[in-house]
Amino acid sequence: IAQIADEQAERRIASVIDRNRNRLSLRIEGLSAAPGEAPELWVIPQGAAPVSLGAIPEAGTFERDLTDEESRLLVPGSSLAVTFEDDTGQPHEAPTPPILLVGALDEV
Repeated sequence: IAQIADEQAERRIASVIDRNRNRLSLRIEGLSAAPGEAPELWVIPQGAAPVSLGAIPEAGTFERDLTDEESRLLVPGSSLAVTFEDDTGQPHEAPTPPILLVGALDEV
């Protein structure tokens, strides 16, 4: 799981990774992007470059299946991060600063 927040900007994400089902669940608040941009979720493996997990909604709940590679990256010691990226409909190669939210993954 990861709980990441920026209390000043009122942005929050609560995430749960279900390893048995290879499923990611998010509860999202306050990710209001500018026109032409979309929030994008990243996993940052310990000691490695960020990997896009794709666009996410600005608010509400969101669930999706994870690939085997994504599941291998989403382990304690890795971090989740969110940026606003151009809304191209495709995952980006690298995040565009600033990083809006970042937090470590923990096992529960």
